[in-house]
Amino acid sequence: MTVPNDEIPKDERLLEWRLERFAELGFSAAESSELAESEADCHLAAALVSAGCPLQLLRQIVL
Repeated sequence: MTVPNDEIPKDERLLEWRLERFAELGFSAAESSELAESEADCHLAAALVSAGCPLQLLRQIVL
């Protein structure tokens, strides 16, 4: 059974969204989780990936 989106707390939805964004950029599940739970900027991370920045360097930059 799925839970309607409005019943999931906003902070949990945001964390899930951030987790998905970092995974889409190519990070592993563990790295995506670490980044999602941090204050790392998703938009900066996406821009750096688009510019060809290696993921491990990107991770060091945004953390």
